[in-house]
Parts: sequence; C-alpha cells; structure tokens
Amino acid sequence: MARNHFKYVVRDAYGYAIQNAKVNIYQPGTTTDFTGSAFDAASAGSAATNPFTTNDQGEVEAWFDTEQDVDVQVDDNSNAAYRAVEGVSGAFSFATFTEKDTIYDAPDNLIADLAAKAATPHGAADHTNITRSFFLEVLDVVNDGGTVATRGTAPDALRVVTLADAASTGMSWVFAVPDDWASGALSCEIFHAGQTTSGGVVRWSIDSQDIAEGASIVGAGTSAAFTGATIATADLLIIEAAQALETPAAAGDLFRVSVRRLGSDGADSYAASTSLIGIRISYTATQ
Repeated sequence: MARNHFKYVVRDAYGYAIQNAKVNIYQPGTTTDFTGSAFDAASAGSAATNPFTTNDQGEVEAWFDTEQDVDVQVDDNSNAAYRAVEGVSGAFSFATFTEKDTIYDAPDNLIADLAAKAATPHGAADHTNITRSFFLEVLDVVNDGGTVATRGTAPDALRVVTLADAASTGMSWVFAVPDDWASGALSCEIFHAGQTTSGGVVRWSIDSQDIAEGASIVGAGTSAAFTGATIATADLLIIEAAQALETPAAAGDLFRVSVRRLGSDGADSYAASTSLIGIRISYTATQ
C-alpha cells in the first residue's frame, strides 16, 4: 500500500513561515500519538515520531501508513521558534494551539480499491439481504366459514371477517412469491381484534403451500397450530407473533396461505368472536 502524504505549514498572523516550531500529531481529542507509523519519505526512509519540527519553509512533512483524522498541536518549542525571514535572532514565543486535520488516503490506494471493487461481482459482498413485507386484507379471498362484517361506522369503518368461538373458521389468500425473494421460509403475522372484553386466547392454525408451475393447485399444504396473545380489551388491534410458512422453491411461484381460528380447540379460551383484519407476509429479499 502507498503511504499517505501529510504536510502542515505553521505561519504567524502576518503570514510569515515559522521555523523550528514544535508540532505534535495526536489522535483526536487526546495527547496520544497518531495511529500507525510515519516515515520521512514516500518509500523506504526512516521512521518519524512526535514531536515534529518545522523546516525553513515553516513545514512539517511525513508519510503515514494509516488514513486518519488527527489533532495538530503547535507550540513555540520552548521559545526557540522564529520567523524564517528573521533567523534565530528573531526567536519569539506564542501560545500553544491545536487544529484538527486529516491524513487522507493516498491516491494510489483509492485507485487500487476501485479496481478491486470493479473486479468483484456486485452482490452479497456489497449488500446484505433485507426483510420486506406486504399486507393482505380480508377482501376477495376464499372464505372458510367466517362472516364478512364491518367494524366501526363510516368513514371510520373497517372490513373484517368474524371468527366465532367454538367453530373452526378462517380465510385463504393466494399470491405470487415476490421477484426479489432471496431465500428461506416466508412468515405470517395475523392482525385481528377481539369483539368483547372477556379475556382469553385464540388458538390458530396456519396452512401454507408453495405451488410451482405444473404442480397441483389443490395439493395439501403444511399446517402448524399456535396459541395467540391474550385478548383483554375489545377492539384493540392484536398482531400475533410471526409464524414460519413453507419455503418457496422459486420466485414467481404461486403461494397459498390459509388462516383458521380453532375455536373448538381446548386451548382456545376466548369466549367471544374475534375480527380477522388481514395478514402480513414477510420474506428475505435481495437488494
């Protein structure tokens, strides 16, 4: 790697270069030496350390192996600093001061980094896959025994499907696996709201099926049951914990999700109807 060139000039208020001033290069906000190593030449040369001393042009110059932000502290070198045009007889004192500066990466390094990046395919090494989601309402779907209803009064109304106690009822959705699906199982969250304040939990079942082109559209899916969150107050939105679905074979596949309330299951202790609003499907997507 090429070394990073650094040059700092000390001048007085009138623009005169100050020779023999003492310059320390510190890590920001400290009196700890700069990071890495410094040298007195762009290649080979000797090691350079704090403090540096300005030359007859008022300069300190070094080549660093580490790009970094630094604090540059300048003082009169025990009253031995002087204006270069006046010589040693012009020695004078001045108050110590500190300025912020940056040791920038060498152009050769930047060019090498760009060349390396250009030679690397754009993909997982550059971007991490992310989670995306979409929401499916209870509209235009297969009704599995639930009752379509409206909660609230227009314009503050919401279309729902009522899932009664002591019965197995629900809804089914179908969609295409998104084109940016990357890998792994899809997941499903159920959005619903209890219709009374009676306490208890709903027992749910989610069945999912990935349907590739040429496969049966009425084949059996994969089912899993779980117990939802406690319903303590009527009309408050509940978003149940995400449940894993099948893993698609490929983006673009047809995908079916069926959600049922198992109201007659002994684990279902909510003695009232709940309003199913929709489901949220989440998946791992490419960037």
